[in-house]
Amino acid sequence: MRRETRQVEAVEIRGEVPVRVMREEIAEEPMVEMRPLVVEDGAPVTAADGQPVFHPVPLFETVDEEVEVIERISAGTRFGLRYDQCLVFETAFLRRVADGLEARLGALETICGLDPAR
Repeated sequence: MRRETRQVEAVEIRGEVPVRVMREEIAEEPMVEMRPLVVEDGAPVTAADGQPVFHPVPLFETVDEEVEVIERISAGTRFGLRYDQCLVFETAFLRRVADGLEARLGALETICGLDPAR
């Protein structure tokens, strides 16, 4: 790329008055080389005066660049539960414990001769 500084006309509003000013602007333009234009069969294209017609061709630069590739190593599998998901398991566990306690209490009441339906 070629950097070029040039003067550009602009209009600034100062107060309520438009004022024409000149500003510097930096423009980047691609580097080109003018090469003779040819048709598909390779014959040169000429202007009406017999001179060859030229066309701009962008110049490219070959750049070798080393890139460091970082290999990603898997740390394993990680599982997680949200609080509301844990409540489902806790509720199921508490129901199982309550059912077990109720069965034991019913067995004791039967042994003692008490009415378990009360």
